[in-house]
Amino acid sequence: MPNLSKYIFFVALLFSVIALPVFSQPKVQFNFSDKDKAMAHYNIGVNFAKRDQLEKAIIEFEKSSLLDPDNFDVHYNIGVAYAKLGDLEQAAKAYSVALTKKPEDAFTHYNLAVTLSTLNRNDEAEQHYLKAIEYKSDLAEARANLAMIYLHKGEKEKFQEQLVEIEKINPDVAKMVKEASQPSAGKPQ
Repeated sequence: MPNLSKYIFFVALLFSVIALPVFSQPKVQFNFSDKDKAMAHYNIGVNFAKRDQLEKAIIEFEKSSLLDPDNFDVHYNIGVAYAKLGDLEQAAKAYSVALTKKPEDAFTHYNLAVTLSTLNRNDEAEQHYLKAIEYKSDLAEARANLAMIYLHKGEKEKFQEQLVEIEKINPDVAKMVKEASQPSAGKPQ
């Protein structure tokens, strides 16, 4: 009687050689558009950003922007990621690119203005705070920061105008601006 294990092995080997061409189909090729690929990279970037893996998020957002350079959200999120990392020059560049895609976005103007203010580029920041307010007049934080720029520049009338508007929108923010504008604000007692 032949060895059963050798027989089973031989039959299995023979079956795999015979069946291989039948069961092994060519892999299906998917043809994704650049926009589809860009969206995939964008979504991966968002997931990295949610987990505070900002360097990885930026890499994915950059890949997305190469495939879909007109996507506002990609450039905006690159700006947010760079700002969170403290690379404000790169954040400012990304926000500026985002504004070329969607120039009426109040929050991008606001984020760019905050970034520019932090970089002590207050004249540029002022223009973006004004744009943010133009597109979203009830943006109290933009008005507050703009008021502080006016105060710093000695433009007390413009400061007061913004303070009046802030009081209408959010009295708590107005109170903070008033406190910050006091000569003793920020100085130890």
